[in-house]
Amino acid sequence: MIKGSFKPIALALVVSGLSVGTATAYEQNVFEFSPVEQETLQDIAGMLESEHYSRQTLNDAYSERWYELYLKSLDPSRLFFLQSDIDEFEQFRFTLDDHTLEGSLRPLEYINARYNQRTFERYEAIQVLLANGVEVFDFSQDEALARDRSEASWPEDMNEADDLWRRYLKNAALSLKLAGKEPAAATETLQKRYDNQARRLSQLNAGDAFDQYANALTLAYDPHSSYLSPRALENFEISMRLQLEGIGAVLQQDGEYTKIVSLVNNGPADKEGNLSPADRIVGVGQGDSPIEDVIGWRLDDVVDLVRGDSGSTVRLEVLKRGSDDLSSTVEVAIVREAVQLEESAASGEVHDVWDGERIRKVGVITIPKFYMDMEAYRNRDPNFRSTANDVFDILREMEAERVEGIVIDLRNNGGGALIEADRLTDLFIDPGVVVQIRYGDTRVSRQHRARHPMIYSGPLVVMTNRLSASASEIFAGAIMDYQRGIVVGTPTFGKGTVQSIESFDGGALKVTESMFYRVNGQSTQFDGVVPHIQFPLQYDPSDIGESAYPYALAWEPIHAVDHNVWIDTDRYVPVLTAEHRARTSDDGDFNYLRERYDWMQTQGLQSEITLNYDQRLREKEEFEASALAIENNRRALKGQDLLTSLDELDDANDEELDVDLEVSESDEENSPPDFILDESTYILVDLINLTRSENIGRWVQRDD
Repeated sequence: MIKGSFKPIALALVVSGLSVGTATAYEQNVFEFSPVEQETLQDIAGMLESEHYSRQTLNDAYSERWYELYLKSLDPSRLFFLQSDIDEFEQFRFTLDDHTLEGSLRPLEYINARYNQRTFERYEAIQVLLANGVEVFDFSQDEALARDRSEASWPEDMNEADDLWRRYLKNAALSLKLAGKEPAAATETLQKRYDNQARRLSQLNAGDAFDQYANALTLAYDPHSSYLSPRALENFEISMRLQLEGIGAVLQQDGEYTKIVSLVNNGPADKEGNLSPADRIVGVGQGDSPIEDVIGWRLDDVVDLVRGDSGSTVRLEVLKRGSDDLSSTVEVAIVREAVQLEESAASGEVHDVWDGERIRKVGVITIPKFYMDMEAYRNRDPNFRSTANDVFDILREMEAERVEGIVIDLRNNGGGALIEADRLTDLFIDPGVVVQIRYGDTRVSRQHRARHPMIYSGPLVVMTNRLSASASEIFAGAIMDYQRGIVVGTPTFGKGTVQSIESFDGGALKVTESMFYRVNGQSTQFDGVVPHIQFPLQYDPSDIGESAYPYALAWEPIHAVDHNVWIDTDRYVPVLTAEHRARTSDDGDFNYLRERYDWMQTQGLQSEITLNYDQRLREKEEFEASALAIENNRRALKGQDLLTSLDELDDANDEELDVDLEVSESDEENSPPDFILDESTYILVDLINLTRSENIGRWVQRDD
């Protein structure tokens, strides 16, 4: 039996092969785990066995998956562990299941302790090397660094690891040199970069280590099952109800400080008036209690202190923007309130679109996610906050505006509450099955239905992209299958699984319990929803999407459900596609997307990155010349002045940013152009004109 030492030590190294200098000594993390974590892991394993769609027992095969995923989560590029470490860990490859059954966390303790040892050793060695400056690197040598080390061999010994990291640092220094950094500035940048990484690592605790270990287990079953600690569960619930109790400020880690990034409009901090973006919080007090110093704290720990019940008071000690004098801080007292997170809520706008003869008034509804206040819903609150309820209100406003068609923008919408996909679809189709749900025991439920007459029956376009997933795919698929509207954009993510939240004493398990199927009997798993009219790709499907995940669940077709259709989309799609192509074939922006995607597919094909300055400079110049040519092709088609360098593009973007900062946030005239949305509204106008003679209704009276 191999025993590990878990006593705290401060590492101060002189690493062989590296220049000796003044090094920073970091305190190594040493974690102790309690019976609570042991029981929590057993609960997770038990629920995965009984509730997961696969109905698989945690056995040696899943232990091997778990083991490999855990090592990958710790050291994805195989930079820290040595081969000798891996040889020692092999005792756990097929025994993680047995240890869990016995209530033992020994594999976690053993592997994590070695990881902490190796990482802190490495960060100290980095500071030793950088103590002599980046001038130690010879950029005239013909050296190279592997571009992808995810499947590389582990370093055989410390000498090989030292050489690997020397080349990593050399690559970082070369990138800074090519960016115009002087040696002294480059050295300082790298010293701060790795010092910050080490300090962030030192802030991790036993709970973080356990979360990582537990989530490697859930990922062994499928990519979307996960363990939620009590803190993670709270954040999940906040994101679903779009409301938290606090001061209404977005916070960010800034070195040892907690910096205010922005204030929620009309939130408690905004109304109090004494906080500004870039102010730094250095202390937090509750009510009349003393203020606690929070310099050097983790961001989430500071957030926990700032949040609190509505009506309670939090006192913040603040270092104002531009000041570094800790003797001149100010104290700000704020009464907490319920803060609405409107940036994730559905929103609507009315656009005027010229069709060649007249202006058409169309509505655009943007839905960033499928949210729902689950607690209010369970309590039968008729005014509970949700996607469908908000869209219902937006539709009524658009009815008053007399819009002639509607675009639903689901781009980048990663999903959310399944029931909200049902309820949103219910606004646009008559009663019928929205989605079929297949469970692990092969039962199929068809209870997810639209149950009311549609509220809007007019022309409809749904926008998707590769980041539209899950509930977005349910809605888009239903609109397509019922031939209720036209789907445009790029194929969706391809997530066809459903998760439920199972709470227990140690937090909650988000477990994949079923798969969803369209009414045509097909799943969105892997292939997603393929739009009627496809736009140029912006993301590589081999890198982003369900098919890119290890252990994604396989599927097989089920029976289709009888369903009515609204319009004959097969009749309209060829005409709409022809009009779309006529508009975009010579369009500068669409051609830019096509050229950029094709060009990016040719980048990064080399297996190695050169560390030779002259060769790297040539590659940089070739890269920038290609990027400039693509940009100038776009500008030529748009009738804009051509650029002589990419620096001019950066300057132009900076000028646009300065202008944007000077205008009101509510000034829609100054919002950045969205040519993909614009083209979607043109397709909608074409659809309005094509269906005008069919006397399709627009609005239906219905109270929800």
